[in-house]
Amino acid sequence: MSVSLSPDSESPDVLAQSPGPGRGHRGAVAVSFLAYTALLVLGFAVGLVGGLAAGWLSWLWAAGTGARVAAAVAAGLALVLLYTGGRVAGWAMGSRLGAVMPAVGWTLAAFAYLVHTTGGSIVLTATAVDFVYLYGGLAALALAVVLTPARS
Repeated sequence: MSVSLSPDSESPDVLAQSPGPGRGHRGAVAVSFLAYTALLVLGFAVGLVGGLAAGWLSWLWAAGTGARVAAAVAAGLALVLLYTGGRVAGWAMGSRLGAVMPAVGWTLAAFAYLVHTTGGSIVLTATAVDFVYLYGGLAALALAVVLTPARS
């Protein structure tokens, strides 16, 4: 057995301590997967809570002119928050997929409220403010996805 002390050779101890190829990459992939999954779940939760709030806005819509103005302002604020949340998620993850995941979660939750029973839809009724919330939310999230820069 020969031992070389030249700077070009690596000792066996240094080789044993090196992380090896791919170990750090696998950890980064796992963290990214968990982050994207968390964004999907967060989008679903926001869709559930937002759908209930939109249902409340439909009752407010029926209360008269002053209440309609308040409901329209609240729906507009909800759309701005949806857009902002999508853009922030995309910015934080550094990719469009970061904006797509909460948008998919929100869409799944929003359309879950559209399932009709024999008595009709319970949460999202056929009022203008509900249509603004539903279709405006889809448009706001689609705009957030499209305007999020792709990963470079």
